[in-house]
Amino acid sequence: MVVLGRSLVSALRKSGAGLDQLQQPLHESFLFVDATRNAQLARDAAACRDLADQHQRLAALAGEGAGVVGQLVGLVVRRDAQIAALKGQMQVDRQLLATD
Repeated sequence: MVVLGRSLVSALRKSGAGLDQLQQPLHESFLFVDATRNAQLARDAAACRDLADQHQRLAALAGEGAGVVGQLVGLVVRRDAQIAALKGQMQVDRQLLATD
């Protein structure tokens, strides 16, 4: 912005333009820069909102995933207990069959 303004002022001074002739192009130049900056800020704000929304969705999915993992751990513990009970039953059955 400063470089654009300086180069424009320098060019107009060399051409012999008066102060009023310098102000209008500079004003238009600054309006363009402001509009560009405002558009970028709007895009940045929209991108931030999108990221926040995505973060919320991912956090919800992570919470659901943690719940599923908790349920699966419970099932594994139950299965291990059932396997241990079956092993015990097999040992008792083998002992009974061996004594007959």
